[in-house]
Amino acid sequence: MADGQARAIRPEELLHQANRLGGRDGTERLPIDLRRAVSSAYYALFHSIALGTAHQLLPDGAPEETHSLARMVPHGGIKFVCSHITNDNTGPAYTNIIFERVKANIDLRQAADAFETLYVQRHKADYDHLEPFTRAGVLSLVDLATKAVDDLALMRGTTDLQRFHALIALQAKQPNR
Repeated sequence: MADGQARAIRPEELLHQANRLGGRDGTERLPIDLRRAVSSAYYALFHSIALGTAHQLLPDGAPEETHSLARMVPHGGIKFVCSHITNDNTGPAYTNIIFERVKANIDLRQAADAFETLYVQRHKADYDHLEPFTRAGVLSLVDLATKAVDDLALMRGTTDLQRFHALIALQAKQPNR
C-alpha cells in the first residue's frame, strides 16, 4: 500500500501489534513497548465494539459510512454500558429490561468486564508514569482483549449482541462542531 492511502483500523492488526510489543515471542521489551501493548489491546476491543455498533446501525452501509459512524461511538459510552452490565446497579429506567437481558449473557458480561479492565489499564499505561507493567501482566491483558474480540465475533448476528450495540448507540452524542 502506498503511503498516505486511507486504511481502516482493524482490531486483529491491533492485537497482532499488542502481542509483538508485549514480547509474545519471548524477547525482552522496553517499558514503553509494554505500555503501547496495553494501549493496542484496549483499542482492539474498543474498535471491535465501535465497528460492531456501526454495522448494527447501518448493516448495508458503505465502508466509509460505517467507519464514519464508528467514530461517533464514545469510549465513555461503551464504559457506561459495560459498567451497567457487569455491576448490580441498574441502567436508566427505560432501558432496564434490555440491560437485564444482556446481563444474562455470560459471554457479553465477560466482554463488558474485559472492556472495563482494559479501559482502566490503558489509562494507566498512557498517563501514569509510575505504574509498573510486566511482560506477563501485559500479555494477560492482550489475551483478555483477544478473547473478548473473538467472543464478540462469534456472537455476531445474535439478539443479545444487537441489544448490546443498541445500548451503546444510545450513548453517542453529537460531535462538537
